[in-house]
Amino acid sequence: MAVDYNQLGINLRVLVEIALTGTTLRYSDTGNDRTTEQPDLNFGSDGRYEARAEIGNLNTAFGSLSDPRQRMSTMQIKLNNLDEALDTHRSKVWQNRTVTVKIGAGNTFSDYTTEFIGQIETPNGVRWGEGVEITVVDRRLSELGLLPVNLFTTTTFANLESGAAGKPIPILYGDFSGTKFPVVCIDTTSDPRQFKICSNALNAINTVYKRNKEGTSAWASVATAATDLAAGTTNWNFTITAANFNPNTEEIGIECKGVNLSGSILMENASDIIKDILVTHYSLVDGTDLDTTQFATFKTDTLGFECRRYMNERKRGTEWISELLAEIGADMAIRSSNYYPIYFVLSYSSTATLYDRDQDTIADSFNPQDDPERAYANRVDARYDEDMFTGDFLKSYSYTILS
Repeated sequence: MAVDYNQLGINLRVLVEIALTGTTLRYSDTGNDRTTEQPDLNFGSDGRYEARAEIGNLNTAFGSLSDPRQRMSTMQIKLNNLDEALDTHRSKVWQNRTVTVKIGAGNTFSDYTTEFIGQIETPNGVRWGEGVEITVVDRRLSELGLLPVNLFTTTTFANLESGAAGKPIPILYGDFSGTKFPVVCIDTTSDPRQFKICSNALNAINTVYKRNKEGTSAWASVATAATDLAAGTTNWNFTITAANFNPNTEEIGIECKGVNLSGSILMENASDIIKDILVTHYSLVDGTDLDTTQFATFKTDTLGFECRRYMNERKRGTEWISELLAEIGADMAIRSSNYYPIYFVLSYSSTATLYDRDQDTIADSFNPQDDPERAYANRVDARYDEDMFTGDFLKSYSYTILS
């Protein structure tokens, strides 16, 4: 049962669990005001928590007024070691170990709720002195590393096109019909030439185009092997005969659809895409690391919104997920050890255009401006319809709020 924090005179306690190899250290707070010595907490089969932890503030940061999403959190913890009891754990690995912080009151373990889960910072997250000082960072910083993981290399592709080595092999979500993006020739010497679109299986390859590398000629469709363009194909490579493509003077653009949800259904809902990123690319477990019920509710409440991502640069998973969440006004929290999306449900007309496929809402694509009277965000300028080859936005729009 959760504790009512509004009760007068309630003595809140903080529990800290540090999961080291082979053992979990359990401590409770000593009382940071130092005026009253807090006793150890013994929860029987749920463990004994020694009162030797001084808990610093949980530091969280938020974005701008127009982007008020919570950022990653950090926490400082100091463990009293005057009795040198912790010295037996000094030789163990502390960096990147999971730390769980619970808050509650009383002597019933179920009255304590998990408020923060993180990892001990690397490399300088543990400092030994009179006590043990620990810096804990949000678990997402260590769990969600760089994506895409795979790179184009000449080791894997001996005849890779010039300039492609070291670039990420993209991950593709959503519908890119009508939007061309570049692909890489992974064998420039064979006939037919072989191209790689992305690192994931596809829902469909629509059409393949070519133009000169200067971008001055119009896009023209180019023939590929018939099997490459079969409906519902899961092949993410395709071939073009040498007669139809010169790698020195021409470039290839493609329109296609990304990851499948199931059968021939395209994955476009933000809930599905975020879950796929966490489960497929970070090996997290649905139901263990993700709150299955909340993700399902999140999907139901946002069924009208379609998202897409052309992930062709290496960024942390936290950034990719934050961009998707920002499109629909949502955020991601950690609750009871699970990834838990938080959002507001907005009503909308069934006939409204909920998402323009020609626009990816990414960093800096929307620019709120204030006027001299300080009426914040009374005008919004947007740049959209991104050219995937140049990175330029081909269209713009300005909307002024009059009242």
